[in-house]
Amino acid sequence: MLDNLYILHCYDNQLANLAVHPHPNIPAGSMAGLTCSNNHLTSLTLASVQYELMDCSHNLLTSIDLSQTPYIYEADLNNNLMASFSLPANIGMGYLILSDNPLTDFEMTPHGFEYLYLDNTLLASVDLHNLGNTNYLSITGNPNLQVIA
Repeated sequence: MLDNLYILHCYDNQLANLAVHPHPNIPAGSMAGLTCSNNHLTSLTLASVQYELMDCSHNLLTSIDLSQTPYIYEADLNNNLMASFSLPANIGMGYLILSDNPLTDFEMTPHGFEYLYLDNTLLASVDLHNLGNTNYLSITGNPNLQVIA
């Protein structure tokens, strides 16, 4: 058992499923890192710890459950197969990268980001009202985008 594991790098493999479970030796509120990019992930179960970096880009994820994750400073979910994404109200996040997903639905509770990337998606509209104190928003290369309100 890896009792003191705070950072897991398992990128560039052939993983289809990954479950990250909290360990009792990791103090509540501690920061963790997860890099599982460039795999074949279709299923990802996250531990209920705070993540400094979560890079799950370049996989086959169609959804991700962040409801048990209190904070992620940077979440990179680009180049997956997500058609919809919703962010729970209880999560804090600095960077969110959802570019290069076939997104048609992006639901936000009132939230602010340092950076939000929604490039190269299939979104037809983006509602800015719930983006609060977002500092940087990139929504380029979206062929269906007709409304930014």
